[in-house]
Amino acid sequence: MVDPTGTTVISHSQLLSGQAVYEKYGLTDYGTLLGNGSYLGPDYTAESLHVYLRGMDHYYANKLYGKSYNSISEFRQDAIKDKVKKEIRVNRYHKSSDTLTLTTAQAAGVNYLQKYYRHEFVNNPRQAGLPENMINQKTTDEFMSNGNKVDQLTSYFFWTAWVSSTNRPNREFTYTNNWPYDLDAGNVMPAEAMIWTAISVAVLVAGVGIVIWFQRRYHFDMDAAYSKGKMPVVNADAPITTSQRKAAKYFVIVMLMFIVQILLGALMAHYYTDNSFFGIDLQNIWPFNLAKSWHLQLAIFWIATSWLGAGVYLTPRVLGREPKHQGVLVDILFWALIVVVGGSMLGEWGSILNWKFFNHNWWLFGHFGWEYIELGKFWQILLIIGMLLWVVILMRGFIPKMRQKMANPDRTRLVSLLFMGSIAIPAFYLATLFILPNSHVTFADIGVGGLSIFGWKVSLNHLL
Repeated sequence: MVDPTGTTVISHSQLLSGQAVYEKYGLTDYGTLLGNGSYLGPDYTAESLHVYLRGMDHYYANKLYGKSYNSISEFRQDAIKDKVKKEIRVNRYHKSSDTLTLTTAQAAGVNYLQKYYRHEFVNNPRQAGLPENMINQKTTDEFMSNGNKVDQLTSYFFWTAWVSSTNRPNREFTYTNNWPYDLDAGNVMPAEAMIWTAISVAVLVAGVGIVIWFQRRYHFDMDAAYSKGKMPVVNADAPITTSQRKAAKYFVIVMLMFIVQILLGALMAHYYTDNSFFGIDLQNIWPFNLAKSWHLQLAIFWIATSWLGAGVYLTPRVLGREPKHQGVLVDILFWALIVVVGGSMLGEWGSILNWKFFNHNWWLFGHFGWEYIELGKFWQILLIIGMLLWVVILMRGFIPKMRQKMANPDRTRLVSLLFMGSIAIPAFYLATLFILPNSHVTFADIGVGGLSIFGWKVSLNHLL
């Protein structure tokens, strides 16, 4: 991004470094960006857009009238707002040179925005739920460049403000369909968005109605799976195998993680009201973004652990016997789970609080920074390996049973469905391997991140 004289205002490396700063400190678990994230902090896109426009207002008030914006008449203020609104809608991005040319007023708006966020993130003890001076200025690695990290973070925020207030080429609405709503930026819902929203809702309602009509018209009610008097018999007195006994510890861990998740929810509730915990400033030990990261991760972990334990327990029942050395594999999987859960949570803690080891290796062992994928890349890979080991444990019981010709075909289909659902968990989570700290936000946070979470939901439906 350059000004009219060609002087660089924001470089490509500064922009990507700002994204890395946003990720390292888990700010998506504090505020929101482009509408995605948490809700204690601000939406940084909406806030940046508003402050950036205010900076342009001040620039024109001083240039045109030699006075501050607040001291000129309301008529002149409205004239400046109208000028700014028209100026920011013009798309000055040059694809051939990959350069965005900012007007002099826009460059002044960037400077104004930098001053604002320096105040918010530097020496500000009133930042709700965050420790003062949280952002370390000395952190550099392959994804962060030298320079003021708060200014680089501001550059990333400004980019989101620009895409939300500048018209797409040859269109009359922005890259975000005029979101967020801001009259000073001319951001109101475009007619196309209203029309297609109405059409999509109408099609959804009509589709549901058609499905219900066919289901009732042709009596597609599910028949009873078993005829009267032929219900399957569950042998509750069957002996517990070694691997089934070892599955018990999985559910102990599930209960512990669930309890900790509840306690973290209570801590976050306090941050919403008084920025402390009964007067104790815990934000310096467990800031809100860390508590939210752990809260989300523990939800994924205890649900996944429940599936692991259930799969381990079901395998001997499905096969009718204990596979050889199954107990050893179950123990290996359990301790691998403990390492991933404990290691990733420790890494997220160290990344946000700037522990020395996690400053340079934050994206590998610390806070990865994307919604629902907070654990570092190293822990992501270990998690996938652990899930694949779980699939191997299931294979040793499910595949031999699937090859057998059962008297009841429905039972064969059910076993096959359970096994495919189990494979879906690591298969969908593999999408996270395509994300790096410099991945585009629309690909990482909205695309692949959503796909990996979709995988957990699909797998849960299969297992249920």
